[in-house]
Amino acid sequence: MSWLTPLGFLGLIGLIVLLIIYLIKPNYQNKHISSTFVWKLSLKYRKKKLPISKLRDILLIICQMLIITSCAFILAQPYIDGDSINASKEKVIIIDGSGSMRAQIEDETRFERAVNDAKKYAGEALRAGGKVSVILASDEATFVVRRQDSEQYDQIMTDISLL
Repeated sequence: MSWLTPLGFLGLIGLIVLLIIYLIKPNYQNKHISSTFVWKLSLKYRKKKLPISKLRDILLIICQMLIITSCAFILAQPYIDGDSINASKEKVIIIDGSGSMRAQIEDETRFERAVNDAKKYAGEALRAGGKVSVILASDEATFVVRRQDSEQYDQIMTDISLL
């Protein structure tokens, strides 16, 4: 896996900021209460909330850290490199068979140049040990050669030349 913008990981600085906020934030405040009734009532409610309160705070900070981390990864734009070795071994060549390919330049039509280029690219792919497909795209697309490998080299070159 690679990263398109590794500077997106600067977003992880947000984790440090989040931890600083949690460290600086006071956990409790001293309050002076004049009435003992209110004091006893507040202690009674505080004891009930204390264990759940700590668990809730821990879960909250974990969720916030996960959100910041996932945002940093999104900013870094991860992508998976395709297997370029296998991709270069298989070629699909499409030759345009429309009427515009019959235009002549220097005693050679566009179609003849396309066929010559197709033979060149097919030869390169077959010598590299890959597979070749050649498609003639006219009114209907038809396969001239379909996923052939170097074992049929002569037949492939003959089929392309017959175009």
